[in-house]
Amino acid sequence: MWPHILGVDVALVAVLWQELAGRAMETSTQPAARAVLFCSVWGIYLLDRAWDAARSAPESIPARRHQMARRWLPQYTLLGMGNLAVAGALALWNLNAQLLLAGAFIAALCGGYYAAHARSTGTAASTWRALALSAIFSFAVMAAALVQSPPPELAGGVFLALGAVLAANALECMRAEERLGESEPARGTNVLLVLAAAIACTYAVASGNVAPAISAGCLVILRFRRERIAPDSYTALADAALLVPVVCLV
Repeated sequence: MWPHILGVDVALVAVLWQELAGRAMETSTQPAARAVLFCSVWGIYLLDRAWDAARSAPESIPARRHQMARRWLPQYTLLGMGNLAVAGALALWNLNAQLLLAGAFIAALCGGYYAAHARSTGTAASTWRALALSAIFSFAVMAAALVQSPPPELAGGVFLALGAVLAANALECMRAEERLGESEPARGTNVLLVLAAAIACTYAVASGNVAPAISAGCLVILRFRRERIAPDSYTALADAALLVPVVCLV
C-alpha cells in the first residue's frame, strides 16, 4: 500500500504506458524523457495531495492517502516541489525544443485544470475531473511520440484507448473515496467503464495491442467486486490495474 499512498505507482504507470505507447507507435523514447515524466507526475501528485489536505477539514479526509498527506504536509510539499525542480532541470538540459514546448503546454493545461477544480464541487464535478485528468495524463504520456514528425499513424487510436482506460480508473477511484466518505455516488458511473472497455477492445482488435484491454478488463472485474473490497484497498487495486499491462513489455 505504501507505493500507492505515496503516489509512486502513478509515476510508474506514466513511464510504463509511455513505453507501451511508444512501442505501439513504433517510436523510441530517450531515457531523459522518461525521467522527466516520472518526476513531473510524482511531483504533481504529491502537491495535489498536499493541496487537497491543506484546503480540507481533518474530519472530511477519510482516505488513508489523504490522511498521510495532511499528517506530513510540509514533507509532501517539499518533495513535490523538489521533483518538479528536478524534472525542470532535466528537461532544460536534455530535451529538444519540441518536447519543451509540449511540456509547457501540458503545464498550462494542469494550471487550467487546478484553477477550475478549485471552483468545482459535487459528484458531477468528479466526472469532468476524471475526463480532464485522463486527457492531460494521456497527452503527457504520448508527448515524446507525438512531437515526432510526422506523427505516428496510430497516435489517435492509442490516445483514445489510453484516455478511456485512465478516465475509467480516475472515476472509479473518486467514487471509492466518495463511498469512504459516506456520500452516495452518482448514478450511471458504469457508463464510462463500459465505454472504456469497448474502446480498448476495439483498439486491441485493430492494432493487436492488448494492453489497454487488459487494464479495462481488470477494472471491470474490480467494479463487480467493489462492495466486497474496502475503499482504500479498492483505489490501490484500481491503480494496480494500470500496471498489469507491464507483461506486454516482456
